[in-house]
Amino acid sequence: MTVDQLETLLAEVSLPRGVHAAVLSDSAGPTDVWCPRIVVWANRSHSRCPGCGQPVAQDLSQDVPVSLNRGELQPYSQQHPCGEWLSILWSEVSGTGEVTVVDVERAAHQLAAEVDNEHVRLRAAVEAQLRQDLKQALQRLAEPLAHQETREDREDEVRTGSDVEPGVYRGEQWLAWAFDPTGISSEPITVTERNLATARS
Repeated sequence: MTVDQLETLLAEVSLPRGVHAAVLSDSAGPTDVWCPRIVVWANRSHSRCPGCGQPVAQDLSQDVPVSLNRGELQPYSQQHPCGEWLSILWSEVSGTGEVTVVDVERAAHQLAAEVDNEHVRLRAAVEAQLRQDLKQALQRLAEPLAHQETREDREDEVRTGSDVEPGVYRGEQWLAWAFDPTGISSEPITVTERNLATARS
């Protein structure tokens, strides 16, 4: 199929939210022409760099993650300035014959499902870490105070956050919280003393 035919096909495609598609073509010279390809890709799963915690762009609608170079799809570098590699989910669309609207939509929905699974995994990992952090803090608080150590000293030792900074701190009760790593919700992920007690009972 030609580039124009594939572009026309894409205009008929219904993509799930957060998934994008594009036609890529490449020519090394007047006699070297490779078949154009359709690729689909998803917005970034995480809102912050896993390495340094800095916010990263999630909307990748204008950023095709690969190029077509002499017939080969080659990913662009997604390395963050801190050195962490920021993964992007993408795939080439293929069919049993010529690519169809159904082929593109199937590939796009598969990517959307992968992103949903990644969101669940990211949130679960953050919650598990918060539970561990709070558990360790509470265990430390339960230990006998050292000579000349005050309760305030011990609480300052285990406190790593505040009501505006993620970490462990004491509000109405001791808790640990973090920003939603997926950026889907403005509500933080929070684990409280009560949550830990409920899990034990």
